[in-house]
Amino acid sequence: MRRLIQSHLTDDRWREVFLLTASLLDDANAFFEWFLNAVGGLIEKDRSSVALLHWANEKAAASKQPGTSSRAVFLFIALDLVLASNPDLDLSSTIGHVRDLALSLARDLALDLDRDLAHAFALAHPSDSDATLDPARARARSRNLTRASKLGVELKADDYEREWNLTTVQAECLTRYLMANQLLVECLRLAAVSNRAGIEARLLLPPGTQA
Repeated sequence: MRRLIQSHLTDDRWREVFLLTASLLDDANAFFEWFLNAVGGLIEKDRSSVALLHWANEKAAASKQPGTSSRAVFLFIALDLVLASNPDLDLSSTIGHVRDLALSLARDLALDLDRDLAHAFALAHPSDSDATLDPARARARSRNLTRASKLGVELKADDYEREWNLTTVQAECLTRYLMANQLLVECLRLAAVSNRAGIEARLLLPPGTQA
């Protein structure tokens, strides 16, 4: 199992093998421990990606709904702000894809939404995040201030004016990281584990951070 994770975690052709393996294990606790460590290893050496996760984790912890789904929402918010401030069309396309993966993961993690979190999700729909709008940064700041406020968090100037300086390589690394998180969530739904909520609580945490 460890070799499967180490060798094929980011290879989408092996997705069904992961799902089948998770579903057949009588006790999948060790499988998910290896899985979580491997997922964190995908970005642990990338300072910009880790900084994004730290920011999202800090905002989520201060929100009305602390937890993994809120971390995903705040990661989406950070990436939406990055996207709006980036003039490079090729890089913007990759960042836009990463942002939408964060939103998809957030929706999958939040099966029972209260009104505030549901409103934040409704606001965080990709169709309202067109970075071609002029002025893009002002519009991104406005919509994300509203999203954060629905979760009880007030974004400051240093939040929405922060320069993350993501490169295409880093954005592609984040893509692999979020896709691996998505695969883990799908596997977890099929697996026999002793603490499902505990495993979910460790998703999207910065490497080395305890839930």
